[in-house]
Amino acid sequence: MKFYHLIGFSIVLLAIEFTLLVLLKIELAMITRWIFVFFQGITLFFYGFAIVIYLIGSTRKKWVLKQQTLNK
Repeated sequence: MKFYHLIGFSIVLLAIEFTLLVLLKIELAMITRWIFVFFQGITLFFYGFAIVIYLIGSTRKKWVLKQQTLNK
């Protein structure tokens, strides 16, 4: 499973938000904070969806291999 781009994107968003709020002490508008939350939520959703698809695919693959060995 290679979903490094989703994890990396979430880390980059977190790093940008942390840099703006803590290091530069810039107060963000509420809409900007919601944009960060929205993008991180979308990233989390796609990561979870990808894991579910992977689990379904791997379970199906195991089932097919089991059926093939039973038929031989």
